[in-house]
Amino acid sequence: MMNARTRSLFTLLVMIVMIAAILIYIPYLAGRIGYEKTSAEVSAYQNVLASMQKGDTLSPLFHAVSKTLIPAVVVVQVSKHVEVQPQQEPDMNDFLRWFFGEPGSSGPSVPQTPPQHSYQYGLGSGIIIDADKGYILTNWHVVHGADTVVVKLADGRNYKTQWVRTDSRSDLAVVKIDAPDLISVSLGNSDEMEVGDWVLAVGAPEGLPHTVTAGIISAKGRT
Repeated sequence: MMNARTRSLFTLLVMIVMIAAILIYIPYLAGRIGYEKTSAEVSAYQNVLASMQKGDTLSPLFHAVSKTLIPAVVVVQVSKHVEVQPQQEPDMNDFLRWFFGEPGSSGPSVPQTPPQHSYQYGLGSGIIIDADKGYILTNWHVVHGADTVVVKLADGRNYKTQWVRTDSRSDLAVVKIDAPDLISVSLGNSDEMEVGDWVLAVGAPEGLPHTVTAGIISAKGRT
């Protein structure tokens, strides 16, 4: 017969063993459930791949998407007026008088040269999202601080924007032009995208209009 202290110690030991077993088994069980789910999904997609014909390629799809998007992609040209302070040199005669300690010399004087005026130029990409209203979606960092914003269409026409609306937090901007015969594209739902989905990017990198490149979504939800 065990006394009360022995029974308490035995009960405590059993509880510790059970807790340890649960802690060890739960991750295994969760991993097993996850494996079964993933395995089923992989098998389903393997069947889809197996059903594809050998002649099926992405090229026709990429061709169609590119032909659809290129007429709606624009080049955004911006310019900003800036003042440039020229580099000023002190007068040499004043410098010598100050260096050798002539009376009345408080230091070399610097002639006051008025600031020079110049312009900074930049390029970006945009896409027409409303042909009737002339709305174009671009980036905030492209048009931020610009004095003039000019849109160059795919057919070579140029239009100065009527107004610009920006949102720095999302790095998005909408500009408006007044132009006839525009071709627009509809916006999709990014919530429907999945990791591994193909995506095409059409823009004007380094001022080269309507450049098309492809990639895949490597991750979601990163900031």
